[in-house]
Amino acid sequence: MKNFIPIVLLFLTFFGCQEELRLDLIEYPGSGIYGVNLLDSTLTVYQHSAVSFSAILGEEASLRVKVVGASWRFTSSSMTQWTTGGFNDADNSRIFTSIATGSLDGKFEIYPRTTLDILVYENGSDGPSWSKSVTVE
Repeated sequence: MKNFIPIVLLFLTFFGCQEELRLDLIEYPGSGIYGVNLLDSTLTVYQHSAVSFSAILGEEASLRVKVVGASWRFTSSSMTQWTTGGFNDADNSRIFTSIATGSLDGKFEIYPRTTLDILVYENGSDGPSWSKSVTVE
């Protein structure tokens, strides 16, 4: 029995901690506080409704999202974990930048018969890390 504890500790040291913790990891849940997530990269068709603008950021992660298109708005009071850039009339866009880590969310309203482009810049990247076009029915 006295050899059991050192063997367990040796096993955990070599086999139990092989996965490196990524502090810059960003995840996009399927839904958030306000409904389905506009930042879920797998969803491209939405219904007219309120949706979440949700991401989970590791301790050293940062996120910038450009929303392009007409017929949408956000609720300022719900965007406490984001800074919102000014509206760009040239391409109907606005840029949202994370100012916190952990679980971030905000409320968006999207309106029918429109298309939005979502460009996502992760961890300070100059070009989009990923993007998608969204159709609102």
